[in-house]
Amino acid sequence: MVTVLFLEDLVVIGHNDGSLRTWSTRPLAQRRVLSTKVGTIEALAYRKAVDMYAAATLSGQLLLGRLHGNSVDGVPLEIGPLYSVALSPHGRLAAAGSDDGRVAVWSIDDKRRAAPLINTGPTTVYALAFTPDGRTLWPARVKARWRRGMSSDSR
Repeated sequence: MVTVLFLEDLVVIGHNDGSLRTWSTRPLAQRRVLSTKVGTIEALAYRKAVDMYAAATLSGQLLLGRLHGNSVDGVPLEIGPLYSVALSPHGRLAAAGSDDGRVAVWSIDDKRRAAPLINTGPTTVYALAFTPDGRTLWPARVKARWRRGMSSDSR
C-alpha cells in the first residue's frame, strides 16, 4: 500500500503494483480491484460531485476515472515521476506535481494541457490544492501559483 483516500463509506487504496482497491466500510468488504499496470500509485484525489478520481504514479502517468465506472484514462505527462495530484472543485481540471518541481495542469474535458508546465523550483512537489472556486492552484511552495489565464511565468 502506498496511498489511502477516505470517503464517507469507502476507502480507496493505491498500491505499488499499480492497482486501485476500493473497500466498503459498512460492512467492511473489498468492493473491487482496478488494475492499471502503470507502477506505483503515489497520490490520489477525488471529487464526489462528479465521481472523478485522479491518481499520480511514479511512472509519470496521470490516471483519471470514475470510482463507479470501469475505464481508466492514462495520461503520460512526460514530466517524470509524479508525487502529488489535485482535482478542481468542478472536476474539469487535474494537476500533478513532479519530483523536479514542475506541475502539469490537465483539462479533463479537452484531453490536453490547460496551461504550460509550471516550474515551482528544483524540489519535489509533494502537495497540490485548488482553491474552492477552482481558479487558483497552490503547490507545496507558496510562492508559485497558477490562475486560469496566467502564463506559466506569472507568480
